[in-house]
Amino acid sequence: MTYKYGSFTNFWHYNKLKIFGVVLAVAFVALIVSQCSFGETVDLGIVHISNEQNVTGENLLDDIKKNVDLKISGEKPAMEFNHIYMPDDFELAKSVGALDKVQVEITSGRSTLFILDKETFYSYKDEDIFFDLSQYAEKYEISKEECFVDSKGRITGISVDNNTCIKNANLDVREHYIGIRDHVASKKGEYENAFKALEYILENR
Repeated sequence: MTYKYGSFTNFWHYNKLKIFGVVLAVAFVALIVSQCSFGETVDLGIVHISNEQNVTGENLLDDIKKNVDLKISGEKPAMEFNHIYMPDDFELAKSVGALDKVQVEITSGRSTLFILDKETFYSYKDEDIFFDLSQYAEKYEISKEECFVDSKGRITGISVDNNTCIKNANLDVREHYIGIRDHVASKKGEYENAFKALEYILENR
């Protein structure tokens, strides 16, 4: 007696490994997204990019905690500093995953305050990812030449090359700008803290 498989049975028989692979991939992506969106609350997240390795931002975090009146969600400020190593060589940067890390942090990460090199800001010059900081440049009498201006004429980054506060934190900020990401997923308190930290850094430049 010959058994004739149905169309679904044939499909499952020949494609079950592919289906399992797709299911696992979707589950993995969902896990990553859930961790980014629903992880523990961060009162202030800072991202720094440079071509140096093993960089910590403890000095900057301690300085901000001590001198900035942050809006906190718990008993003490929950802050995180994420340094991304960006080699000068483009191919090496790709091989170590630096470009992907930057993309993830800017588009879906939890941080709001970014200290980035000019090239990275330039990559997003046509997108409304960063807040317009024109009023802060005017308030602290910072010329447009010291700022990064996007394709719409908005000041989205302010130079920290000679910023005393950043230098005291031992961060490499040659041709770097500070900006605040405009991300709908970020909570209001995080934005308040980011702007407070920005003002403190600019006041102590």
